[in-house]
Amino acid sequence: MAEVVKAKCLDCGKEFTQMLGPLALSETYRCQKCGEEKVVPNSEGAGMPEKCEKCGGPMGSNDKPMCPKCHSMHVIELGNIVSVD
Repeated sequence: MAEVVKAKCLDCGKEFTQMLGPLALSETYRCQKCGEEKVVPNSEGAGMPEKCEKCGGPMGSNDKPMCPKCHSMHVIELGNIVSVD
């Protein structure tokens, strides 16, 4: 189950919302370098992309918030806004 969370970056102070976790019919992956997200439908069976299409950085699971402004992982969750199946 995916969640939309409100978060705040401890490095630059930016507050933002972000979807975390898997959806029922797809998986969301995030570049560990630039934060670009890619949604892959489960029916494709492709699994996690190796590299980001935008910057070539490594892709990872979408389980921790990343600041969209400075790409820091030093983020605190301020609360769950909604859960999505």
